[in-house]
Amino acid sequence: MKNIMNLKKIIFCCVLFIGAIKYLSLDVKAANYDAKSFVEQFGSSVKFVPQENPNVPGNPLNDANHMWDRFSDDGDILYGTEGTAAVSQGIRYSTIGWKVNVWYNDATGAKREEIYFKLGGSYMQRVSEVSSNGVEYNLYSIKLSVLRSRMSPQAREAMNRGQANFTLDACVSLKKNGVLLSDMNDNGCTRDIGHFYTDHNGIANAAPWRSATKEKLKTYFNKNIDGLMIRINVEGDEGIASVSGSGNYLYGTNVNISKSIKNGFDFTGWKVVAAQNQSFLNTGINSENFNCKAITNITYRATTKRKQTRIVFHRNESINDTVIHTEVFTYGDNDVAINPDRWNDKNWIKDGFHQVGWAFKPDEQKEYGMDDKLNKDWLLSKSPKIDLYAVWEENTYVIRYDGNGAFKGHIDDVRAKYSEKITTSNNEFDKPIEDSTYLGWSQDKKILFPEYKEKQTVSVKELATKAGCLHENNAVIMLYATWNYWPTISAKDLYYSLEDAQNGIISEREIASKISAKDREDGNIQYGLNPKNFLKLINYSEEEFINLKDKADISEIICVKDQHGKLIEKEINIHITDIKPLYGKDAVGKIRFYDKKYKNTLFKYSVWKNKNYQNELE
Repeated sequence: MKNIMNLKKIIFCCVLFIGAIKYLSLDVKAANYDAKSFVEQFGSSVKFVPQENPNVPGNPLNDANHMWDRFSDDGDILYGTEGTAAVSQGIRYSTIGWKVNVWYNDATGAKREEIYFKLGGSYMQRVSEVSSNGVEYNLYSIKLSVLRSRMSPQAREAMNRGQANFTLDACVSLKKNGVLLSDMNDNGCTRDIGHFYTDHNGIANAAPWRSATKEKLKTYFNKNIDGLMIRINVEGDEGIASVSGSGNYLYGTNVNISKSIKNGFDFTGWKVVAAQNQSFLNTGINSENFNCKAITNITYRATTKRKQTRIVFHRNESINDTVIHTEVFTYGDNDVAINPDRWNDKNWIKDGFHQVGWAFKPDEQKEYGMDDKLNKDWLLSKSPKIDLYAVWEENTYVIRYDGNGAFKGHIDDVRAKYSEKITTSNNEFDKPIEDSTYLGWSQDKKILFPEYKEKQTVSVKELATKAGCLHENNAVIMLYATWNYWPTISAKDLYYSLEDAQNGIISEREIASKISAKDREDGNIQYGLNPKNFLKLINYSEEEFINLKDKADISEIICVKDQHGKLIEKEINIHITDIKPLYGKDAVGKIRFYDKKYKNTLFKYSVWKNKNYQNELE
């Protein structure tokens, strides 16, 4: 029976051992270390190894909302030891646990909180044990979640604010002939406090150690836990007034990152600009404020852009008008002038109207004048957009009459709106010359035919359109008196011999070649019946000249009519002499040309062979 009981105990111990080995192998695998490799790599350093989260939604590297989820908020604080397996003779020292110091500040000042962990106790578990060449290697682990749970509420609050720090001191006891002189549990020393040391001075003076031993013992105290404290920096660009969240945090702590924005700026997002874990670099976060886990040293930058207001100016020429002018005001710009003249937009017009200001709606009264400016602070308050509608007022025109060459006369100006009609005035101007006639009114002073008669009803719109001043308020529209200057006839008495008359020389064509007519409007009027005018002899008879028997004086009436219908007549005499002109050998003397200045002397005082020649010359 006794043998059976011993066998059961052996089997139970084997199962327990195998389970323990399986458990330890899983933990070691998770940490990627065993006791010997850890000591060989890190020596007496304490290292924190995060615990990855296998259940990650989506792809955290591409999803800013889940980029912290690859890591849980837990992990292992690992510490390795080495020592000889044989029982040592004499005085030695032995690490029997650790004291975690939590440093923080509260309302009363600086505080230090001590948390004890016994090697192999309830909280600091041995996760690997390796024996090699007479040396025993042990790897101990404290779960981060355990450390958190053992902190006081005050320390956890400081930790959550990023205002706590952690250091480790070894709990060391003397060992005489292989027997510990002191002992501890997870709350501190339990036996012989005189041989329980948690600082270098205590253990250094506990025995006559060699200098090398004393120096080595320094590394047992005031140790940092590599990777446990995470530095989070929060900064902002020019548009950020302040940020919060910067600090040193215990790994896995939930951190609130926030900012406040200066006036004149819009928040555009957060950007990771530096990170110990390179996969976080350049990650964008759009949330105004956000929470993150302290899992890697990282720097977040709040980014902004200068606030802008889009100003949309509507021409508002009609209900369905779509013409607009858009400007963008950016914080830092000066006040905005709102006079459309500076846009150099030829389409910014309304026929018969002039712009007097702006309104906030198409059919509202004026809110701003043409010389006003939009205050920059007011514009920012209306971000991102403001609409302004042009307010138009009907033009008034001055109708002014001009005598267009008249010596005297006056007609008062008339003021009228674009939509109104006027009645043209009677002529009150004297004609510019005696030989002229008033015809009517015209907007062109050089025009030959009137555009309007007296007492004619005319729309101001028509007048403004012709004058080219549809968009000019108080424009002067001129109406010029239009005059018909009468035509003039140029003709003198003609002299022929009786022989010329009898031979048919004095034809209508002959006489027409000696006369001409001119008119201001018609120019030179050609002889004959023309489409718009005529120049003619009204009593010419060819037989009258052919049938002459003796000298005679015959009168001819020349008549001209211009295109306005004005008739002018002039009478000339055709003198017929009975002296036969000399030709060929009968002619005496030479042809002489005389200057006009000798006219009075040559004609009167010269001696002529025959006096009739002098008569002909005259």
